[in-house]
Amino acid sequence: MLIKSNDPEDIWEEPEYDLSRLDAEAKVAREHLIAIGRIGYGSRWQAPLARDLGRRVGAEISRAQVNHWVTGERSVPLHIRPHLLDLGIRIRDLMRIGADALDRLLVPPKPKFKRRSIPAASKPEES
Repeated sequence: MLIKSNDPEDIWEEPEYDLSRLDAEAKVAREHLIAIGRIGYGSRWQAPLARDLGRRVGAEISRAQVNHWVTGERSVPLHIRPHLLDLGIRIRDLMRIGADALDRLLVPPKPKFKRRSIPAASKPEES
């Protein structure tokens, strides 16, 4: 995925669609679909998400089907929704692993300072 902007909100820009056919739960499933797709696969996410979701479901899912869900022409089928959430969790976990690996590579370790013992001040001898 190529990041074209420093604004994290740019990932959510999308055309307006008529979602009047969708009930509240279908709209939430659609939002999950879009978030998982864009965050997990980048700007050209529909085909790879269709492939991976189809593997989880055990049936072929086409990019066109995903597009119908995105545009609100059809709702994400009920039997697909749990698989979509599982895929999102898997993507999240892989991203955490990747972020941890990048932290180890890019963030230098904090220097470890050794504590030096400072000798106690000696008392002057009384004469």
